Amino acid sequence: MSNSHHGAHHSQPAHPQQAAATPTTPASPPYKPLSFSFPFAPAGKDDAGDPMTYMKALGNAQNGFYPLGANGLWHGGIHFDGKTGNALKQDVGIRAIADGEVVAYRLDSKYPELEYKDKRSALYSTGFVLIRHKLQLPPPQPKPDAASPNAASAPGASNTPAAPAPAASTASAPAAASTPGVPAQPQKAPAADTLVFFSLYMHLLDWVGYQIAMEAAKEAPVDPKAPQIQPMPFWEGERYYRVGAKAKDKQEVPKPKPPASPAPLTQQGGSGDSDPIAALIRNDFKLPTPAAGDASDASDGTPSPVSGIRVRDSANGKIIGLLPTGSELIVSTTEKSDKPGWAKIATIRSGTPVGAVAGQPASPHVPYGWVYVNELDVVIDPKPLDQVVVLKTPFAVTAGTVIGYLGQYQDYSDSSSLPPGRTHPMLHLETFAGPDLQDFISRSRERVKQLPESKAFLEISPGALLVTDVPEPDQTLTQTGLHLVPLANLQGSRWVRVQPKIAPPATPNTSAQTPHGHSGGHHGHHPAPPLQNTGTPLWVDATLANQTTTGVVKGWKDFPLKVANAKGPGADFRDVFRRVDLDKLGAQNVAKDDKGVRWWNITIGMKDGATRQGWVCEKDHPLTRMCSPWDWPGFELIDHSSIKPIDMLKRYLHVTQQLIEGEDKSEFESSASLVNGGELIPKLEKAVDTNHDGTVTAQELRQAQQTPWLAEALSHLVVRCESEWGGGPGKWDDLSPLMKQLLWLWKSELERINKLQWWEQVTGVEGFPKEPTPWHFHPIGLIGNFIGSIDKTRVLRLSAQDVDDLIKVTATEVALSLNDDNLGKQAGAVVDTILNRRMSGLEKWSTIRGVINERWQFSDINAPRPTAYGSVQNVPESRVSPRVRALVIAHLQDRANGGPSLVGNNLSYANPYALDEASAATRAWVEDVIHQASITGYRYGSGHAVHVHGTTQGLMSSRPEPYAIELPEL
Repeated sequence: MSNSHHGAHHSQPAHPQQAAATPTTPASPPYKPLSFSFPFAPAGKDDAGDPMTYMKALGNAQNGFYPLGANGLWHGGIHFDGKTGNALKQDVGIRAIADGEVVAYRLDSKYPELEYKDKRSALYSTGFVLIRHKLQLPPPQPKPDAASPNAASAPGASNTPAAPAPAASTASAPAAASTPGVPAQPQKAPAADTLVFFSLYMHLLDWVGYQIAMEAAKEAPVDPKAPQIQPMPFWEGERYYRVGAKAKDKQEVPKPKPPASPAPLTQQGGSGDSDPIAALIRNDFKLPTPAAGDASDASDGTPSPVSGIRVRDSANGKIIGLLPTGSELIVSTTEKSDKPGWAKIATIRSGTPVGAVAGQPASPHVPYGWVYVNELDVVIDPKPLDQVVVLKTPFAVTAGTVIGYLGQYQDYSDSSSLPPGRTHPMLHLETFAGPDLQDFISRSRERVKQLPESKAFLEISPGALLVTDVPEPDQTLTQTGLHLVPLANLQGSRWVRVQPKIAPPATPNTSAQTPHGHSGGHHGHHPAPPLQNTGTPLWVDATLANQTTTGVVKGWKDFPLKVANAKGPGADFRDVFRRVDLDKLGAQNVAKDDKGVRWWNITIGMKDGATRQGWVCEKDHPLTRMCSPWDWPGFELIDHSSIKPIDMLKRYLHVTQQLIEGEDKSEFESSASLVNGGELIPKLEKAVDTNHDGTVTAQELRQAQQTPWLAEALSHLVVRCESEWGGGPGKWDDLSPLMKQLLWLWKSELERINKLQWWEQVTGVEGFPKEPTPWHFHPIGLIGNFIGSIDKTRVLRLSAQDVDDLIKVTATEVALSLNDDNLGKQAGAVVDTILNRRMSGLEKWSTIRGVINERWQFSDINAPRPTAYGSVQNVPESRVSPRVRALVIAHLQDRANGGPSLVGNNLSYANPYALDEASAATRAWVEDVIHQASITGYRYGSGHAVHVHGTTQGLMSSRPEPYAIELPEL
């Protein structure tokens, strides 16, 4: 793979009549999987990637369960409060659950105060942040075409013709571009391939809380490891930067002057004595002091170097001065750099610039220079407050970015007639999508058929039977001294197929022991004769593999588990297991047959509250399947939008027998029948109502979140219902007649509900549902479906040498003329292609160095040309620019943190604008790669300095399954 575009010098096509033309339309952005994050990290050692870590924490919440509150009313989100904070790191801030854009927010100047009739009062937050996310389906992957003439073309197949520069070609995609030499542009994904959904973070910290925290941080010593509350960068209002603790630049110290030579001893004190020994005696044996006026740097008046932030003449350019710590500045909003993190100074609000070198003046251009704002503290005077702000320009955030902090939400039980009252920190987290969700999920489940097979999840459907009994052994070995040699590497399997072997009988030419002093072979010993097979292979417990029998051994002629032996009763619930959790069950609960097909010994729940354990096979097991996140396994959609809150509350009062004497039971019974006739309550009761009394209690909701199969059922319900944040107060006013003696309390709560409304104020946001009846997800169920899609048991552990080799080869492949954003993506895509090859399972690519050093693959390293280095080991450090090194390391760290591959699971790339050294065979595979890139959209670079990524037909079957990355200490 050759870039042929170093610097500004690009190789020209070999055939002028096929000169590359500039595309007339901009390329569509390549497909990039959406990254997800849980809103908090675990406080202890619980698995940060396991949804059950968070479901168990939610089971400790005081209230606010999904999808039904303890009062029987619909509830569209989940609550994190002081009780969940024991298990989660909630004090460090709330994290965005996925890549997206902040589109709206509200910041309270101070918490509103709700006053009750009995003079008690409660504080509550109306503050929120609303983030828009776009979940795009993976593009359909072309199926291998055995008849393709490019099936074994470089750089992807082992039978590679001599093609000296495999990435150099102007061949265009077949039937994709009519103009010769123009690489096909990626096809834009249909709008139906993208789901716009939103995450809501409600009841956030007020502005007074931010001010108190920031003032406290100024007065007390700052612990860099302690959580620090900072203003949110998306707030509107006056914004400037302060040179604070993050800015650690210092002025340079001027080079010291050479020390003056002391006057000769014979000339000190006016002596004309030429004898230095005599002069030393007269000087009382002391060395002479320097001559006057020759003071060293320590006493020449040069001030100590000042700390602060360096100012440069351009983004990352020459240093022209420094702004001391405490200085404040405003940056330009019109003059921007394409280098991330750099901004031009518009105004210095306070502070006096100093020179780049201590004691020297600052350049007069410092007030208009450039600074690296990521090392400055943001200072914001947020305005407006106490109202919904819809951002004119949405603010991009990545998964895991802190977007706010828990605020107060006190209810009547927390209220007090005297301040301050009991604190009640709380976050209401909600995720929802518009009316196109059903069609998107249907389209997603169809798209799976066009994608590489995924085994991220095991789904158990109701009625599935498990293999609960292992048959009695049907083979017996009675002979001792047999060596049980495994016939395959089945590490981690409960049973292993072995071949009994025995040492051959001694012959006259051999003896059990070589006489002392007589050499026989190396080191004086004959090589041991090979063991001989005896009997037929059999399956035995894995602990017996590579052992020698000392007694009777029992086993099986065939693998002991068979799907045909599965028996009832069948599963009562739909259950979904993450593949990564299945492989953690341990060797006693994992098995592989002789074809490598896996079995797992799992535990499922039964409707009577009991459990059932048995084996399930990953292949051809009825009512079970291995599946992809795009299958949406376990998710059930329920339209509950026609049910009104008053009917929900009447049903609850009826089934809990809380009717007041004299109330018409028939009125409540009709509401109960209406609600029970829908889908939500029956499904919820089936999963949660373990005592079958027809009532879902808060305690049952808590217990359900502690039990894996019940938590899975709850977290995979997707319910359409009217939002509590919109739709007007009418539906809540309707409840007033039912409040009776508590009407005074309910009227206060109605005041609070009205102040919490915001839906109708953001309906102008692109993609936001116009009607307040969206589809609600359980946030943990949604995050868990996508964040757990990588099999953590497939881990590529890179060494320091691997990282160094990746940096070197990338330096030879990318175009330094690109800006940082394009260069970073092009470099990351080169790295990801190499990593994918390493994980492809092909023997020739069993090491990173083996991938890089394969002949004809990377032109500057191993093409048959005199200037090629021959191997990555020969690439000098001088070839690696600091930019490339930093970008490669940053990309590897992102991958190690769960970031997506920039090229999916593809294995090839090419520069379609370079043809100067290309053979006919090279042109053929480049044509293939370009065609794949036109489908996947993986295209990085600018102008003619581009790489298009795909997989040639001969390598389709070698594209790797998802895997994780582990890095050495960098």
